[in-house]
Amino acid sequence: MQAPAMFCILKGPEHRFELVNRLYQQQLFPNREIVNRTVAEALPEVIDQGFIQLLDNVYNTGKEFVAEEVLIKLDRHNTGELEDVYVTFIYQPLYDEAEQVIGILAFVFEVTQQVLYKKKLQELREA
Repeated sequence: MQAPAMFCILKGPEHRFELVNRLYQQQLFPNREIVNRTVAEALPEVIDQGFIQLLDNVYNTGKEFVAEEVLIKLDRHNTGELEDVYVTFIYQPLYDEAEQVIGILAFVFEVTQQVLYKKKLQELREA
């Protein structure tokens, strides 16, 4: 729970937050209760951004998904205002004893500042 990276465990085909470490909660959703809620319930702003489909695919196929520097629009402070957040993440399937997928482990690294610095450097090079 004290890991220096953000992670959570999502259980079942509905992707219910079972465990969220302190860093994940504080940095991404400091003003939201997300444990015991599905991703769709807890984070309705991600429904149309394709993240639930990614989770469904990992859950249904058992194949991990890795993405780098992906833009996600989050209502970070639960005010109704969406903020651009860039993340690098991995969704890994969790299995039971019978080798059936029962959930997903998500590791997330926020890389917003790095992406913005890269964009600024690119702009300076082009100028």
